[in-house]
Amino acid sequence: MSLLRAARIHGFGPPATIKLEELDFPIAGPGEVLVKMEAAGVGNWDAWVRDGRSWLAHSLPLTLGAEVAGTIASLGQGAPLRFAVGECVYGATNSLFTGGYADYVVCSSDMLATRPEGLTSAEAATLPVAGVTAWQMVVERAEVATGQTVVVRGAAGNVGAFAAQIFVQLVPYKVHCTA
Repeated sequence: MSLLRAARIHGFGPPATIKLEELDFPIAGPGEVLVKMEAAGVGNWDAWVRDGRSWLAHSLPLTLGAEVAGTIASLGQGAPLRFAVGECVYGATNSLFTGGYADYVVCSSDMLATRPEGLTSAEAATLPVAGVTAWQMVVERAEVATGQTVVVRGAAGNVGAFAAQIFVQLVPYKVHCTA
């Protein structure tokens, strides 16, 4: 039986609660893919989960990590044909946004995308949560349109930086950013 390493918690609390453990090798189920990890994003979400401040129902023990980048190792039944073994992907892990801090990670196939050429795994792993949050905020919630003037407060953070870039594409030269 193969083992892998994972950064896990057995109780909520400070960073010292994280322990590196060996686990059985996972198998991708229906609609899932197994990703050989190359990089994982580390963000506020991971600290909220670790501290027990997430609004999602997490069961312990759990492996931390929401954002992943790596290579597809295997496909579960029903995984989309758009993916192939050996393909470079990035995205979020699953609907609980956990499980990413491991050598191999089972991910929901609908939460992954093919990694664009020229984007490293480390760069790709920083995008999913902050990038999608910014997109939802700007495009889906605020419905920003061409010709509007927008002020981005907190543009020095990940979500703010992505929001500023999205605004520049939608509303060229009328974006004002503050840190």
